[in-house]
Amino acid sequence: MTSGKKILVFDSETQEKICEVTNAHSKGIYGVALVPEGNDASIVTCSADNTVKTWKLNEESKELTEVATTLQYEGAEEETNRQLCSVVCFIENGALITVAANLQGDLVMSTNGAPSGQISGPKDRPNAITATASDGTVYFTAET
Repeated sequence: MTSGKKILVFDSETQEKICEVTNAHSKGIYGVALVPEGNDASIVTCSADNTVKTWKLNEESKELTEVATTLQYEGAEEETNRQLCSVVCFIENGALITVAANLQGDLVMSTNGAPSGQISGPKDRPNAITATASDGTVYFTAET
């Protein structure tokens, strides 16, 4: 991942570049998360273009393919404080859940690539966001 619009994927053992996707988003990419095993997707990204994208890596063909795009809301990319800056994901009841934070701390959620909720944040830029699932309970934290 770069602060530009490009995604680079490297092999962690050989440090060789596996693939590259130019113009993966229309604005800078500021968040990336690995999808836990048990889902068809490989990574999720979020961007200042106001989208969370889900990607699948085909290890045989060494290609990264976009699986789903979730738009926070129409026009948010023009509001600097609403641009997405961090993303996490996890599997819950077989579904891929993504949670992205925008620059004012709002949390935007999607389930299997479809919008599923939003929580108004503290109106401060988060430094970190994390999500864990245990015993069926999901915890979201944003540090401002």
